[in-house]
Amino acid sequence: MKFGDVVPLSKARCADPLAEGIERYVGLEHLEPGDLRIRSWGNAAVMEAKDAQVLLPELLPFIYQTDAFFDHTVGTSAGSPSPRTN
Repeated sequence: MKFGDVVPLSKARCADPLAEGIERYVGLEHLEPGDLRIRSWGNAAVMEAKDAQVLLPELLPFIYQTDAFFDHTVGTSAGSPSPRTN
């Protein structure tokens, strides 16, 4: 199963996130390898499961901490100076 099958790619954008009630986001730059706790974040929306019946949201931190997930994101990232992946 692909990660994108169970976690939606948010393409939502807003000019004023705080006015819309969006406070934080967690990007790849906020994830520390081997650490399941999120210790830093940015301001915007956080990753969420598309369907909690298919993937428990509590499992997301464990999935994106795997070597396979990290290797995939690095292998599919593009852009400069801050590469991103979908």
